Amino acid sequence: MYQMIARLFKKGIKPEQILFINFDDMTLEKFSIEDIYKTYRLNINPQQKAYIFFDEIHKKDGWESWIRKKYDISSNEKFIVSGSCSHLLKKEYSTLLTGRNITFEMYPLSFQEYLTFIGQKID
Repeated sequence: MYQMIARLFKKGIKPEQILFINFDDMTLEKFSIEDIYKTYRLNINPQQKAYIFFDEIHKKDGWESWIRKKYDISSNEKFIVSGSCSHLLKKEYSTLLTGRNITFEMYPLSFQEYLTFIGQKID
């Protein structure tokens, strides 16, 4: 997500057009996704296109319906969600977000891939 945000900055997207929320942050537990979204839209970016990044989204109940609703009614936002939990791989999410999602599964590097990644030659 940080790489995507860096690319947006390089394209000239203004910082106020980007919202990054990590739901691992315990201070966000008491706030709903809608509360966070409304606060952002009212106080920081009321009208411009927004790129909204939600990390560890599975920690918020009902997130999939909220995203689907926002996606269906608004073209002024791009939502990027991620999580490190196997719950996000459930097939029902694909059904709930049909036509609205692209899924990328990220696997850890094998030891050989890691050595190649750090530039270590393998004989």
